[in-house]
Amino acid sequence: MSNANKTHYFQEKVIHSIHPPKRWELILGIIAFTLGFFIVVQYRTQKDLFHLIPTRQAEEMASLLKEAENKRLDLERELFVSRQKIIDLQNKLEQEKNKNISIGEESKKIALLAGSTPVKGPGVIVTVKDAKNGQEGNASLVHDEDLLRVVNELRAGGAEAIGINDQRLVAISEIRCAGPVILVNGVRLAPPFVIKAIGSPEMLYNSLTMSGGIVDYLRLLGIRISVEKSDSIYIPAFSANIQINYATLINKGE
Repeated sequence: MSNANKTHYFQEKVIHSIHPPKRWELILGIIAFTLGFFIVVQYRTQKDLFHLIPTRQAEEMASLLKEAENKRLDLERELFVSRQKIIDLQNKLEQEKNKNISIGEESKKIALLAGSTPVKGPGVIVTVKDAKNGQEGNASLVHDEDLLRVVNELRAGGAEAIGINDQRLVAISEIRCAGPVILVNGVRLAPPFVIKAIGSPEMLYNSLTMSGGIVDYLRLLGIRISVEKSDSIYIPAFSANIQINYATLINKGE
């Protein structure tokens, strides 16, 4: 075979080997291309979403944290205001409590001075009697002024409450003679006269028994008098009716 024939032979073979693609091959290629395209698009979309979702979550978390922080600040402000209100209420309650305590203490003092309630406590018991039988003379009898001297000495010694034969002495009490008896708060009393005083037993005892004091004076007159200390003395309340017809209270600022 000549060279020209050989060349022609190979050209025809090459032309027949490069034939146009068949229909199914073309469709398969298009499908493969389309599938690949969608795979690439889906991959990129998922990749973008992968980065986008954490970003949104972070933004949402930041927003929630900011909202929570604002709520916390609001709660702290409310707590501070509530604490201040509680402190103010406690201060007011303490002031009212102190005021009530003060009023209570004043009421107790007033009740004590007015003799409106019975009282008990330590003090002394003084017993005063007429002179023994056989001794004559008016000086040997117990008089109202003798009892007044004893009462005055007890008050000077710090007595907080005094009673004579269970008659409570107050500011308006009277001690005066009425023949053979002595009137105390309008009640007739006869000897022996038992005077009870609540206070410091030592001070009350010393105020009566000091040298040249009331005890020595009454004994010189022949009147029998004894003084004893006691850890527990009971004095009843003032039982007479108190009428105030002329005196009135003055309010502050008047």
